[in-house]
Amino acid sequence: MKKILFLSGIVTLAACGNNKEEGATTNTDSLSTLPIVSVQTIEQSSFEHFFELQGTLHSEQEALINPEFAGTIKTIHVKVGDRVSKGQTIAIINTDIVQSNLLELKKNLEMVTLVYEKQKNLWEQKIGTEIQFIEAKTRKESLEQSVKTGETQLSKGTVIAPFNGVVDDVFVKVGEMANPAMPIARIVNLDEMYAIAEVPENYLGVVKTGTEVRVKIAQLNYDKRAKISRMGSYIEPNNRSFKAQIDLENANQQLIPNLISTVQIRDYHKDSVIVVPSAGILQDAQGNNFVYTLNADMIAKKVLIKTGKAFDGKTLVEEGVKIGDKIVVDGVRGINENDKVQEKK
Repeated sequence: MKKILFLSGIVTLAACGNNKEEGATTNTDSLSTLPIVSVQTIEQSSFEHFFELQGTLHSEQEALINPEFAGTIKTIHVKVGDRVSKGQTIAIINTDIVQSNLLELKKNLEMVTLVYEKQKNLWEQKIGTEIQFIEAKTRKESLEQSVKTGETQLSKGTVIAPFNGVVDDVFVKVGEMANPAMPIARIVNLDEMYAIAEVPENYLGVVKTGTEVRVKIAQLNYDKRAKISRMGSYIEPNNRSFKAQIDLENANQQLIPNLISTVQIRDYHKDSVIVVPSAGILQDAQGNNFVYTLNADMIAKKVLIKTGKAFDGKTLVEEGVKIGDKIVVDGVRGINENDKVQEKK
């Protein structure tokens, strides 16, 4: 009987021990279930607001190269993608007929010049008539002009680049006919690129030369700050807008004409203000904006705020919080006022 009582006491103690362990585990779980949030300490900063438009890229120099002389394409000296310098030969047009005519003109000029010199000497000696001298002089001057015209035509058989750039396209092949109405190639200067945006007229008092902008081209991962370099002085009646030009850097030649870009134009800027992440701002049932601030014990407190402009995930706060306040910026929707939280590591 004593043995049975002794064993019963052991079982009872063991059971009590188990209950204590379970209770301890419950307390640990309670600490681990505190909401985890990201915290930011408010600092003084600057705030910018931009409005967004669509822009189109252009080259400062872009030209279709038309020949000034009609004839058969003899040689083509460039291909698509080649970089060319001003004055570099693009193509040569067959000028055999012009050369032949020019040679004949020069021979005739030599003969006419000889006749003129003789008539001039005779006239100076008062021999012969003035009409003979004038006729000889007129024939000589007429042929001289014809030779100059021929030489000019001959030079036009060589088609040259009008500026430094890249050959964007070649429209002809060797052996085809060229004429002034048909372009031979297109050349683009990619060193001097700019974007054009059409700005609504209600921004006329805000946007001016020198206004800060951001130009973005998603497919090129291009995101650059620049300034408006030129302003249009005409309101387009169809859409009530004016043009703004933004000169762009293109050191690596990635920008090309007619690309579509996003142009963000700054219409507000202020230094030494309070800015908070927009994701940390909530709105209550009465439509009031608020944030949760945290005290030293990490207890959340609801604080009403007055907000200003918002842009790019940031909001200007005009009233309600001060520099040095700690606010919840991530995980804010999972807590309530007076909740104790823990900061995300």
